Amino acid sequence: MRERHADPLDLTGRVLARKYCVVERVAERELSVVYRALHTMWEQPVALKCLCVPEGTSREERDALVDAFLLEGKLLATLSARCASVAQARDVG
Repeated sequence: MRERHADPLDLTGRVLARKYCVVERVAERELSVVYRALHTMWEQPVALKCLCVPEGTSREERDALVDAFLLEGKLLATLSARCASVAQARDVG
């Protein structure tokens, strides 16, 4: 298991996809890190969930993890469209 760090992906202070200014790490799990960020155009707070594929993962395992991560985003988008109390998924990539 990965050691926990203040910013394991070194994203704090960076702008991702030319629209998300990463402010700080807020949570870390075995396969993901969640950051607080600011959408630069909307000037609204957002959460960014980043997939962390462990070293030594085979290409097939990596592809399966990415597929599962994208499916999670799709399910979240579907649920949030049906229920106001579910966080909205606005982007994936």
